[in-house]
Amino acid sequence: MRDASLEFFQKLVATPSPSGFERPVADLFREYVRPFAHKVTTDVMGNVTAIINPEAPMRFMYAGHMDEIGFIIHYIDENGFLFFSTIGGTDVATEIGQRVWVHVVCFRCRCAICTPRRRFFASTMCKRPSIWFAPIVDD
Repeated sequence: MRDASLEFFQKLVATPSPSGFERPVADLFREYVRPFAHKVTTDVMGNVTAIINPEAPMRFMYAGHMDEIGFIIHYIDENGFLFFSTIGGTDVATEIGQRVWVHVVCFRCRCAICTPRRRFFASTMCKRPSIWFAPIVDD
């Protein structure tokens, strides 16, 4: 693999893009393909299209998703636990124990998803058992 391709791939997977907030990864993709394409467009829904040899008699299309499962924090308690809701389709059972990045305007931190001791404690903003992020201190 070319060094530039590997660098692009690493940036692509490191760029946050939860459903509805795909612009950073779309910008990254658009800038990467611009030197290779005859035409690069973005439609009103945010879909990026890179066209190579638009007059060719045979056409191929490679398609992929830019979004990923995400979470949105809706409450921070007095102990610093972050309560959240999901963005995109996900099963709550698969979230427990997952390591995640929490992105804030000027920084990000690594956290893990955990459940409270009282399984059925529910916050006022969430009608399902609460789940929160806990900071990860080890690297």
